[in-house]
Amino acid sequence: MGFLGKTRQRRRQRRSGRHTGLRRVADWLSVIGLFAGLAIAAAWLADLGGQSVSGPYRVKDGDSFETADGRRFRLRGIDAPEYRQTCERDGDAWPCGRDAARRLRALMTREATCTGSELDRFDRLLVICRAGDTEINREMVQSGFAVSFGGYYAEEGQARRQGAGIWAGSFERPQHWRDRERAIGGDMAGESDHGIVTAVMRRLRLWLHLAGQWLSAKEGAA
Repeated sequence: MGFLGKTRQRRRQRRSGRHTGLRRVADWLSVIGLFAGLAIAAAWLADLGGQSVSGPYRVKDGDSFETADGRRFRLRGIDAPEYRQTCERDGDAWPCGRDAARRLRALMTREATCTGSELDRFDRLLVICRAGDTEINREMVQSGFAVSFGGYYAEEGQARRQGAGIWAGSFERPQHWRDRERAIGGDMAGESDHGIVTAVMRRLRLWLHLAGQWLSAKEGAA
């Protein structure tokens, strides 16, 4: 290959390298744009699909409840022992799941209000509930009747250090208990996976659910 041929080859290689670099930058910008778009969509759907609910409530277990009209809810960011779950304390088994439900029942007075903007995969609205100055989600973790599940990590650490509730002995995390029950044929409900894509899909499902209710109401009025 002559001098001119080698020069042309080097130029082609430099151009190819520049094009490869530009493609990589474009790919990264596309990924960043996708996540930014998902974040904006999540925020928009949260504002569009936000719901608020008030009592009376019918507590199912330590992190889920219903209203009188049959709507179902789950406390966001926490995970309480399932109703049938037992823990160990002072060398003996104790019904921690029932005690967690009892604790939530005491907190979920008629005055408690709950707000949320996402549905989990079981079509329960994920909510944060408050009664006066008490945030019920946080109180369940602080008192040791629930563990963190996407939130309230500091409160879990405090409960662990104080040996509160289930931390007074030994226990199986509710998610692991559900997985084991599911493996032997049970049908235990839990919160779906975390992540921005999941959040967008939850909020989209809630918006579609609300839109369906609105259309049904319009048709009924007509």
